[in-house]
Amino acid sequence: MISAIISFIIRKIFDFFFKAIPNNFKKIIDLILAIILLKWTAELLKGIIGLFVPPTASSYFSYQILFLLSLFSYLMSQLADGFVRKLLLSLVGIFLICGIYWATTANKKLWIYRDEKAKPKKEGLPLSSWITGAIACIYLFVTLPMLLFDRVPSSGGAAALVAWPIISVVIAALPNFMGLEKDELKVKTPPPLKRQNLVILFSINILLSCWFQFYFVIQDWLAEYPSLLEDDFNKSAFVVNLVPTQLKEQIEDFVVQVVPTELEEQIGFQPKQRRGTEILEAMELPLQDKLDGQPWSKVEKLLLPEELNKWFPASVEQVKTKLSPLKEDRLWEVTSDVSSRDSGYNLELQATWQGPYNEPRLLYPIQKSCQINPVTPLAVVTASVKCEPVKGEAGGNEAIVSRG
Repeated sequence: MISAIISFIIRKIFDFFFKAIPNNFKKIIDLILAIILLKWTAELLKGIIGLFVPPTASSYFSYQILFLLSLFSYLMSQLADGFVRKLLLSLVGIFLICGIYWATTANKKLWIYRDEKAKPKKEGLPLSSWITGAIACIYLFVTLPMLLFDRVPSSGGAAALVAWPIISVVIAALPNFMGLEKDELKVKTPPPLKRQNLVILFSINILLSCWFQFYFVIQDWLAEYPSLLEDDFNKSAFVVNLVPTQLKEQIEDFVVQVVPTELEEQIGFQPKQRRGTEILEAMELPLQDKLDGQPWSKVEKLLLPEELNKWFPASVEQVKTKLSPLKEDRLWEVTSDVSSRDSGYNLELQATWQGPYNEPRLLYPIQKSCQINPVTPLAVVTASVKCEPVKGEAGGNEAIVSRG
């Protein structure tokens, strides 16, 4: 089927460039292409079959046998259920990992720094340990938990990547501590030169694992403390900001309100806001529930400092809980200040970042003003709450927007 498709595509290419070629010549080209594709397919099948067929009929001690055992275990698992099926599927992975290690180690093309003609001979380093280590990590941290618990841990991929260099170097080092003596496997001590190489190899791989782990730690911090992204990492020795240029400019401008384009408005684009902005925006609804439509005398009492300090902190905590709680929420201090305005009051909300910072501008509070005015529809005077958009800096008159 694949050969026919490839032949058809090549034939169309020839038809496009050589429309003037006689039909008889085209048939000859088709025949040659068909022979080439059949030969390629035969070589591919031969290579696949070679993975499962031992080199000799009496050679039972080979990696092909391990592949056959893996295939046999999988076929038997399809006929079983429950614990037996999970056990057979587990054996599939074990046989496959052992077979891949054996096969890749036997392939001399997968060795680096190997030179048998050099004096003294350079044995080199097989890449099979890192290939096998990658497959073993996927099996241990992703496939096996899925077989045993019917689910993949959320940190399975990260754990597999962090453990990969360490498991790989352990696999690479094992042959140096084991040897065959009179057909018996015994533990041995590697020679001094190899000990030095093993120390260097272990150090490099442990360092690599530490960098992988550090990457995931940074990502977790940024997920729980997204406001850290607004700081300047240009002078950092190990953190690189890969944010697109446009978004980076917005962050450097201390963006708290992004003006969407016409296309973004049509598709309902919602720009990402700072966490403090989200908290202040969400405060509008509980304030309206608390004050809007209430008797004016009651509202004036609720706005007294001693009363405001009783119910306002509870409203802030309620809002933080409803906003998909993040660890950084505790680092945002939300305060309020009431002042007289015409015949009503102005309730000034401020969110101040109390977390780590490098740029002093991050200390500027974000603020939101809410006007509380009396309404007299009939006999009872009630309150009306209207809030303005969030502003960037304390005392600012305009919302901060991106340049351009």
